[in-house]
Amino acid sequence: MSASEIFQLLVNIAYAAIGLAFIIGCIRWRMLSASQRLLLLLVLITGMVEGAADLFWRQSSNNLALFHGFTIVEFVLLGMIYRAQLNGLIPQRWISSTIIGFSGFAILNSLVWQPLTTFNTNAISISSFLLIGFALAYFYKLLRDMEYAKLERNPWFWFNIGVLLYYSSSFLLFTFNNRVIVLEPEAASVLYAVHAFFHILQYVFYSLTLWIRPQP
Repeated sequence: MSASEIFQLLVNIAYAAIGLAFIIGCIRWRMLSASQRLLLLLVLITGMVEGAADLFWRQSSNNLALFHGFTIVEFVLLGMIYRAQLNGLIPQRWISSTIIGFSGFAILNSLVWQPLTTFNTNAISISSFLLIGFALAYFYKLLRDMEYAKLERNPWFWFNIGVLLYYSSSFLLFTFNNRVIVLEPEAASVLYAVHAFFHILQYVFYSLTLWIRPQP
């Protein structure tokens, strides 16, 4: 099986993982906390953007503008989740300022450095770096407060594993993405296949986050 075929298989599995997370969230809607509902909204938007991007790709149209907007929306929603989950460790106004600052940078990046027809790797790399920091801060808060006797019953434990795994891989992949593809174009399929694999893991953990009811 070629790298491109493996990539397409992983992409299809990733679509299924997004769909599974959305179905679980809808089924358990009444039991979801406010933060879990924000996550479900992110899952819905992700599915819509991925579907639209795939449609543009099949029509041989540039779909990268979609990801410029999605990077901002994704960070805003995840930032809002972390504003609640890190309350007591990081002042909410700091996270709000980070959300506003990143959004401004991402817009400026699209206008000045990486136009809508190119991959917005600058914004994705910085977003990934900040989200890794938020995830590590959550694990520190969890260890400091020892709020959960059984971590497997804590939905945000699984959420942060997904964030840490996916955005760590994204930071590495997209930081060097353009350079690698220029030097070795055939490496694109391998890079995207690795990204799709971590995308699957991310939504498996998001599914667990939406399935587990938060402890009072």
